[in-house]
Amino acid sequence: MAPESTSAPAKQPAPSSAPAAASVGAPSWATVARKGKKKATATQKPAPAAKPPSPTNAPAPKKGITLRERELVIKRDGSPLTPTAMELRDTINSALSSTYVQTVSLTGGNVTLTAMETVKATSLNSKASAFLHLIPGATTVHLDTPATQLLVHGLPTSHSLATIVTELTTFNSGLALTQQRRWLTSDESRANKSASSIVITITGPKAPLFVGK
Repeated sequence: MAPESTSAPAKQPAPSSAPAAASVGAPSWATVARKGKKKATATQKPAPAAKPPSPTNAPAPKKGITLRERELVIKRDGSPLTPTAMELRDTINSALSSTYVQTVSLTGGNVTLTAMETVKATSLNSKASAFLHLIPGATTVHLDTPATQLLVHGLPTSHSLATIVTELTTFNSGLALTQQRRWLTSDESRANKSASSIVITITGPKAPLFVGK
């Protein structure tokens, strides 16, 4: 019988440790950023509201009445004016049985009536007979329209200014003359001339039609 060995059994060599995993290069910052970047959710923009179709023949905005179109000037003879502006306004509106006049102003001895914002002075002028006697010393009524001076050439010097003015206003519809008309040159300069020029001042809504004629 073989003798038993008293020596300790030989130790088995410890298994070698598992090989280390191959190191992977660290990702670049751009890669990390790309990995960490979440994909933005596409949001659908609302469609713009459709514009209403513009009318092809839209009416032009209505033009309001200007201040000049609302003013009526009452010329006076220079006599004392006793009533105040407010008293005149109230008396005139009372005579018209309605509120036509907004304000009354006294300038240079004359009276200017300013109609309400929706009333033209032409409408007030058509009713002048109802209130003109209430303004002491009133002589004439004038619409506050721009005046233009004109030269009229080739007029016969044998005619008087009164005759010439009658001819001009009779045969030129809408021509309204104001102030004193006069010859352009002196009497001596016209002595040996058969024709000359006069200076006239015209007014009214048709005045621009005669400028440049």
